Amino acid sequence: MVSVPFAESLRLHWKKWVELVSVITAIELVLWNEGPARFVLYLVANVWVLYVALRQGRTARELGVGSRGFSASAWMMAAGAGMALAIVEMGATYGTLHILFGVKPIVLHVGAYALWALMQQFVAQSYFFLQIEELTGSSRKAVIGSGLIFGLLHIPNPVLLIVTTIGGLVFSEMFCRYRNIYPLAFAHAAVALAIAVSLPNSVHRHMRVGIGYINFRNAERPSVPIAPPSENMAPQQGK
Repeated sequence: MVSVPFAESLRLHWKKWVELVSVITAIELVLWNEGPARFVLYLVANVWVLYVALRQGRTARELGVGSRGFSASAWMMAAGAGMALAIVEMGATYGTLHILFGVKPIVLHVGAYALWALMQQFVAQSYFFLQIEELTGSSRKAVIGSGLIFGLLHIPNPVLLIVTTIGGLVFSEMFCRYRNIYPLAFAHAAVALAIAVSLPNSVHRHMRVGIGYINFRNAERPSVPIAPPSENMAPQQGK
């Protein structure tokens, strides 16, 4: 694959660059709106993303939704689960571990988020990564570009901005190597859910981004710790 200078790529493929920007814009419009407008924009954005991702004519194997690379990259699921357990252990140690917010049954909540993580990885890898790789002729530029886009879409939540920028770069690198989004989605969901229950809701604001983060009001009951701080972390009283 031959790397193409940005100016040259923009001149030759400006329509595809505009298309890529339109996808980012569609996602941002969803994130920065509320109420009925958000729902309508969400539907439009999903249809548009699927359309532009599939109209390229790439196969399931190329999109990373087939079996290619799954066995070789399955270790990422174990790594994600291990990281999630470490985060939960830290939450238990510091006494910040709490139940998931919301009223949905936990199985439904976890299942819905796992599907959402898969959708996010499809957009990040099966569209952004592959599109940037094609336009620039460089897998390295695709890793950096798609990873940064993934992170920046989580503005203005500082916790998620940091975590998803680092995670986005790592996930894009793994997709570059193995070309399969399923282990990435599993690791994504495991770590995100661990963060959601291990950090106080007041810190990550229910993992919201966009206008949801700005307008966050913790109207629910305060997080109920699942476990108290361990003895070695408890404050010592003077004698």
